[in-house]
Amino acid sequence: MKDRLRKLCAATLNVSTENLEGATPDSIKQWDSINPINLIAAIESEFNIDFEPEDIVASLESYAKLESMVATALT
Repeated sequence: MKDRLRKLCAATLNVSTENLEGATPDSIKQWDSINPINLIAAIESEFNIDFEPEDIVASLESYAKLESMVATALT
């Protein structure tokens, strides 16, 4: 799951997978107002999961939180 998510996020944000370690909206220029929507849509489609709106806001604070949310949704 982690590798798939990392590759999907890197492709959606147009960054290398190495740039995601410790990434936040402040550290990645492409993590702007539109790409988070694309990112969540891509993740929901790829992993066949649906997130609650309040979970989405919290998960977009950092890549680590996003990864944790996906892992929780898959269990």
